[in-house]
Amino acid sequence: MDLSLFALQARTTGPARVFYPMRKALITAQTALVIFGLTAFWVPAAQASTPISIEQTAQLVCANCHGSEGESAGPDYAHLAGQNAAYITTQLRDFMSGRRNNRAMREMAAELSEAELVALGRYYASMKPVPHQVADPTLVHTGRALFEAGKAQSGVPACAACHGAQGQGSSNLPRLAGQHPQYLKRQLENFGQRERTQENAAMHDIASRLSEPDKRAITSYLSGLK
Repeated sequence: MDLSLFALQARTTGPARVFYPMRKALITAQTALVIFGLTAFWVPAAQASTPISIEQTAQLVCANCHGSEGESAGPDYAHLAGQNAAYITTQLRDFMSGRRNNRAMREMAAELSEAELVALGRYYASMKPVPHQVADPTLVHTGRALFEAGKAQSGVPACAACHGAQGQGSSNLPRLAGQHPQYLKRQLENFGQRERTQENAAMHDIASRLSEPDKRAITSYLSGLK
């Protein structure tokens, strides 16, 4: 299907609506472009109601942005392979409720049952993360120092105290190891500017105390952790 036709209709006659075969949902073409890029799917409604496995749901709903193996398609999206199951489920609930603000994710999560939210968390947690090279080797020393010891003069605690010595996180906190540095930096900026408010206030306080060089160093260091 040529999605450009939907884009043209949206510009000329208002939002076109695209039927997603994996969910009983109608989502605007504008949101579809954000989620699926240049890919769309169409099947009759009778087929759409056929139950599908969590693997199929992941491949049809999540893979275009987060990769078929949980390795994201680009720096705007999080790697999910090896991410902590409970954390993924919590984030999906927050997207669904609007506590974490992202229109595309909210509309996709809204079509998932509670059982599917839990199953998707377990599905991605079971995948093995792919090791990545550190984004900028020149920042490794500074980034490691900030991650392991913090920055006392600025009141910044060690990231490792909560996220683990290797950035592995916990059931309630995300795995940071191996993430795109651009993605991590944007999350720090969102916390610092209170655009992400659904999690504890500690992250706002920490992120707001980090300088731009600090953020680049920490996220670059984390990008190479395994």
